[in-house]
Amino acid sequence: MLEPTEDEILRKAKQLCFEDGLLWSLDDAQHPTAIETERLPIVDDSGRAEYLNRARQALKREMR
Repeated sequence: MLEPTEDEILRKAKQLCFEDGLLWSLDDAQHPTAIETERLPIVDDSGRAEYLNRARQALKREMR
């Protein structure tokens, strides 16, 4: 079975984070395509670890 790449996991984690109303990092709020994101809170380190785990599991399910 294929495993998701680290880039895929990170992209998915950022997506899940944003869907929950959080930003992954300050860089995401400063991205030129970001609209009204400066008001969203930034997830902390433990939150990032949780999102990475969720993303890894979600991608593994999608790859089945």
